[in-house]
Amino acid sequence: DGTSWTDTVAKGTNAGEYTVSVKYVSSSGSDEFTGESIKVSIAKAAPVYTAPTGGDIVYTGSEIALITAGETEHGTVEYVLGENGTTAPENGWETEVPKGSAKQTYYVWYEVVNITLHFSYTKFPKQPYPSLNHSTSFS
Repeated sequence: DGTSWTDTVAKGTNAGEYTVSVKYVSSSGSDEFTGESIKVSIAKAAPVYTAPTGGDIVYTGSEIALITAGETEHGTVEYVLGENGTTAPENGWETEVPKGSAKQTYYVWYEVVNITLHFSYTKFPKQPYPSLNHSTSFS
């Protein structure tokens, strides 16, 4: 705030810009020097996550998970079933892995959301599992 000083080094932990000011005062208090304020930045980092995985799903007629859940320590992985592998749905995202029981092709999309403040993304780009043109289907 420009009105108080400390002899400790400030430690920013969140991404963003900070202003750092330096002031020297001799131990006797008779000498004083104030340096210029400088701006420093902490770069934004991408979240670390493990993408969901799939495998050979065998049709049983019972409802089963279509993928194995993804994981992250920096937010929440959400999923949604889409109509295709090109356009992610806008609504219906939830943390529960989608399930299916019909013998058909499923398009499972995932995203990482609610990422902690020291990361740059509020939403990781929506991705279909595991690539744009892949679908999960019962065999």
